[in-house]
Amino acid sequence: MLSDNSFIVAYHSNRYSGSDRDYWNPPTNSAVQLAAAITVSARIYMYPYISKKDCYYTDTDSVVLGKPLPSDVISSSVLGKFKLEDEIMKGYFLAPKSYFYAVKHGKEVLKYKELTKTQVTPEWFEEQYADPSRTVMAQVQANFRIK
Repeated sequence: MLSDNSFIVAYHSNRYSGSDRDYWNPPTNSAVQLAAAITVSARIYMYPYISKKDCYYTDTDSVVLGKPLPSDVISSSVLGKFKLEDEIMKGYFLAPKSYFYAVKHGKEVLKYKELTKTQVTPEWFEEQYADPSRTVMAQVQANFRIK
């Protein structure tokens, strides 16, 4: 809800064509150029922060810095300002969407995008950071459909 009469609505619609259950008909009311413009504008806005020497990690909509941001650029409700998610005490940022960190109040956040996510632990991140060339064999099961 943006205001009393304004909402943001997102949906995903699958329409099946006969027996082909993999068919997807994308929405006709999309504007890729607007999405690209918004993303670029956000990156331009974030550039002064992601180019700092104490920037440890950045993603599409986030940044991890060594020093706190000024309070005038942080708000949990004002559109266009940063939201303070966590105050990190210790963290390992190995690659995009591959990180582990611990916050002040004992909470731990682990993000890993690969199939072996169930094999990854905080200790794995620490060991991988100590030796980036280290490899570990892990057995995973992936249910892929072969046509």
